[in-house]
Amino acid sequence: MTESRNLRLVASAVVATLLILGTVYHFYSLDGLFGSIAAAAMDKGTVYAPGYTDRAFRRVAPGMSEADVRELLGEPLHVDETRWGTVIWSYSKSPSDASYRYRNVVLESGRVVRIRHGLYLD
Repeated sequence: MTESRNLRLVASAVVATLLILGTVYHFYSLDGLFGSIAAAAMDKGTVYAPGYTDRAFRRVAPGMSEADVRELLGEPLHVDETRWGTVIWSYSKSPSDASYRYRNVVLESGRVVRIRHGLYLD
């Protein structure tokens, strides 16, 4: 009986640890737990700008200037200007028009207004 109880306690501790680690990873990862699992299964590879790192991307915040973003991430791979004056800097792309992790910084009047990231599934 004691051996059975010990086994249940160990199993409960393992499950609790996995749940805690999964929750921490979900909030720490830019793509969340589902995005990371999906990327592992479907991502054909993502090409990032030469100065890009996830750590630096996490530091980008609304209100930052273009110069601040360039200092953190370097030059974007692609710049898209909308007719409404919004500028989107893309720091990632798909090498084969397939699923990839997107990393975008949206600017208006030279300042960051949004940060977009996730997994684009194709």
